[in-house]
Amino acid sequence: MLLALVVACACPSFEEMEVRGEGDAEADARVADALADFAAWTGREGVCVPGVNVEAVVRVRGVEVDGAYAGPHGWIAVSAGSSDLDASTWHELCHAIDDQEGHSAAQPDLFVGDGIGNANLYPTARARRREAFALGCQDGASGVELILAVDEACGGSRWGLGYAYTQAHVYTAFPRNPIVPSGVDLRRGSRTLGLGAGVEVTDAVGAGGSLVLLADWPGLVGTSWGLMQVDPTTGASMSSVRLGTSSAEAAGAQLVRSDGPLRLLVGAEDGDRDLLEVDLATGTATVLAEGLDLPRLGARAAWSENTLFVTSNYVDAPRTVAWSDGTLIDLDAPAPGYAIAPVPGGFEAFTEAGFERYIDGAWSLLPTVGTGGPDLVPVGDGWRLATSYAEIGYVWVLVDAETGAYGLPTNPCQTSAEHATSWVRIGDEVLLVGAGVSTEDGLYPIQVLTSG
Repeated sequence: MLLALVVACACPSFEEMEVRGEGDAEADARVADALADFAAWTGREGVCVPGVNVEAVVRVRGVEVDGAYAGPHGWIAVSAGSSDLDASTWHELCHAIDDQEGHSAAQPDLFVGDGIGNANLYPTARARRREAFALGCQDGASGVELILAVDEACGGSRWGLGYAYTQAHVYTAFPRNPIVPSGVDLRRGSRTLGLGAGVEVTDAVGAGGSLVLLADWPGLVGTSWGLMQVDPTTGASMSSVRLGTSSAEAAGAQLVRSDGPLRLLVGAEDGDRDLLEVDLATGTATVLAEGLDLPRLGARAAWSENTLFVTSNYVDAPRTVAWSDGTLIDLDAPAPGYAIAPVPGGFEAFTEAGFERYIDGAWSLLPTVGTGGPDLVPVGDGWRLATSYAEIGYVWVLVDAETGAYGLPTNPCQTSAEHATSWVRIGDEVLLVGAGVSTEDGLYPIQVLTSG
């Protein structure tokens, strides 16, 4: 008993574990972050492993692998060339926690391992069960309640019971968002916009009760690009504002989600941007700022109370900035976003970390991971519309903007329009507008969600 106590005490904590590399600083940092996430999500003090070696190549019994667990008190090895360093690190840490807590041994009917091949690496039934457990654990923590609720509502199972088990028994400290009644009824329909033949649509917003499209269209001489104003109820074209003919400028243009006048950013895709304000009634455009160094390549922008906010999750340059009165500052965002909307005092966004707000200079984060959409729009009483993935495809879910709780609409299993690049809320409707080209008859189809 004394020996067992001494061995147990020798186990390092997560804080004491080291990450050692062979010169790949980026890979070392990724592994360190994955280790910190695993510690936070599991809530354990540690697993009996002194650290992680990040190696150029990892081999087990002559086979090149993404990672290897050497048993209690042995160093974990992870390949710097792994296609997913996070998952590789978590996979080996899951082996360690299984060794320490005996999950695969206690659940032999759940972690069978029948589908585990390569008898050289997994020669015994025990080894295959252990590998099945690690595979069910290697994706890290997630909002499993939402996954299971959507799967139950839509009659499918994305991950299987092993994944559900590891979420419930390994990732016990991960913050879980409850599923609460939403009372939101979503009814889906379709509508056709009359734009004229050969109109290419790239973006859409709402302005003054009308639908505004960023588009280019053929003319008598060449092609024009600019804005088209459309009646959202009838789909009839109301007016157009020609902003130019340059294909490079059109490719770099994007509409700003605004709480006031219509604004857009223009400029070459990889160059600085100009901020314009457009008066649809007169067809005039005013330059508000020139040469702004803004995030590009998939960035989303919002205008709130005389401030422009732009955020981008682009993998090589994640960045969130604010511009006002000639001053541009970088914001230290918890996680740059992929959907943004103005709110009083700032903006809210869907990000890889969840639902974020930046109001009066302060950040708040609700960890609603795995939800979102191309735009952030309200539905019902305090909900934000989002999608999550189910076995049948992307389905509708809701996020409570105050608590982060998940809710399902009365009919979540209407597969969402994956092609929609813009969600535009006008009245009780959300218009789902995709990027594309109108038909020879001048018609452009969109989807419509009505919330009750």
